[in-house]
Amino acid sequence: MVTISISMTVYFQGETKRISAEIDEEILSQEAETTFLNSESYQFVKQLDDTVLDLEGLYHLVLSSIEDTPLIMVSTHKEEGALDVVVQGSTLDMVQWLVGMQKIHPTLRFRIEKIIHAQGVTTLQCKIYENTKK
Repeated sequence: MVTISISMTVYFQGETKRISAEIDEEILSQEAETTFLNSESYQFVKQLDDTVLDLEGLYHLVLSSIEDTPLIMVSTHKEEGALDVVVQGSTLDMVQWLVGMQKIHPTLRFRIEKIIHAQGVTTLQCKIYENTKK
């Protein structure tokens, strides 16, 4: 019985190490992806043609812009020609994010749908469009 108990313990320790290594690998993979998405070498906005930007690129662009702020992404929803985004945070952070996005990416257009302010937290729902190039 002692032998079985020891071998079971060794087995479970091995399984625990294997699972832990898989988790560590997943974390490293996610960190690498985040670093890549935040790098200048990544093309956030892919071109569908000469005048329209890709929504998938817009989605990555918005996600990366929020990672650099204290804002929390509540939800995103892709619609035809627009990205519906809901974020939470302080009013100041919200304004700084909107202004920063507009300054860095002047080809983007924002339409604010709803703003709810309660207990120092602003929830903002907006639609983000890509302006067509002319």
